[in-house]
Amino acid sequence: MPVITLPTGPSFDDTGLLQQAALAGLGAGLLPAAMVALDIEADRLVQLASETHIEAFALVYPETNAGQPTIAAFRDWVLDAARSSRHAGPQD
Repeated sequence: MPVITLPTGPSFDDTGLLQQAALAGLGAGLLPAAMVALDIEADRLVQLASETHIEAFALVYPETNAGQPTIAAFRDWVLDAARSSRHAGPQD
């Protein structure tokens, strides 16, 4: 698997700011599904992964960024982390 170096970019602690950044084309974000449902329905954002095992979250990005290796790498990382945590079970 090729190594992809991801550029650093803005980071947000506020989901509203993260949503606005994704809408502005600044990158991808992991947001509550209910928060971005209208943006997805209106084609302002697209869901990055069809897997929705991360309950109440949708991984989204602007369609104009489709095909960017950094977006694919972020999606793969989030899905791998979700799978790992799901298989790990509860932490004691």
